[in-house]
Amino acid sequence: MSKLPVKLFSTRKLFKTYRWERGGELWQTLFKVKTWKHRLPDGTLVIKSGHNKSVLPDYRAATLNTFFLEMRRAELTHWITMTSGLLFFFWNPRWAALLNILFGIISNAPFIITQRYNRPRIERIYNKKQHHVRQGDETR
Repeated sequence: MSKLPVKLFSTRKLFKTYRWERGGELWQTLFKVKTWKHRLPDGTLVIKSGHNKSVLPDYRAATLNTFFLEMRRAELTHWITMTSGLLFFFWNPRWAALLNILFGIISNAPFIITQRYNRPRIERIYNKKQHHVRQGDETR
């Protein structure tokens, strides 16, 4: 996924935040994301070609844009990793395939939940910045 062009992650349809997610707050309400998200490792510890998403370095529009596009990449990576467990049904007994799927859910869901919580917040900040740039007030 890290080799795919960032342009592929510009589409809003695939990465839509749904109204029922309440701008990501649903994930905080259900899973208390703020209490544990800082403990998740960032993939750039293993894959050096990515952008570290554990800390937002600054609030410039270009940084925010890169940050939320990389968050989209991370979310899609975890979705694909998690759903690829279905392939285990082709060569494993049913119990082993189910165990692999359970492992995939347990190991990827926290990252997806974190992305679904954080990304709408970062996108909101970015959109406000873009609005101010269009209005001629680039200092915000």
